[in-house]
Amino acid sequence: MMLAAALCAAWTGHGRADDAFKLAQICGEAMALAAMCTSVRVDTHALAVLTVKMGIEEADIPWRDVRYFHRTTMEAWRGRNADDACAAADLLYGPKGSMAAGILVFGE
Repeated sequence: MMLAAALCAAWTGHGRADDAFKLAQICGEAMALAAMCTSVRVDTHALAVLTVKMGIEEADIPWRDVRYFHRTTMEAWRGRNADDACAAADLLYGPKGSMAAGILVFGE
């Protein structure tokens, strides 16, 4: 999880504040879902590519927001079925994910 967070900042470009906030949401939520669903891992390469595509500078990443999204996602899913978390991970961040396709990889 720490590697994924670090890679949010590893490959950088120029980005706007709203893009940086969106990246923070993606990073925080994806890392939380990966922590809850043991058959999922963060694809750090895909995350790095997304960071570049969004044109985000390391200095522009709102780390407080990454932590916020991670914490609130963990809290929202506390006590819920792990299978449901895995399904959400797939829908949002899996190969055809609606938030950021391919950020989470299943069963590798």
